[in-house]
Amino acid sequence: MGEAIGDLTAIFLLSGLPTRGAGHGRRVSGGVMADGVVSTCAAMFGGFPRPMRGTTA
Repeated sequence: MGEAIGDLTAIFLLSGLPTRGAGHGRRVSGGVMADGVVSTCAAMFGGFPRPMRGTTA
């Protein structure tokens, strides 16, 4: 969860969105919830959770 919050905040900074206030909190909350839903679905189907940030393998 902490990783998702930092990644989302970095994305907001780079895209010029405000990183303080209620709007920021709602965007972060939605992003963390989406990350949780994707990880839950992956676990249900036998996959691994998807990290928020892109990785190269």
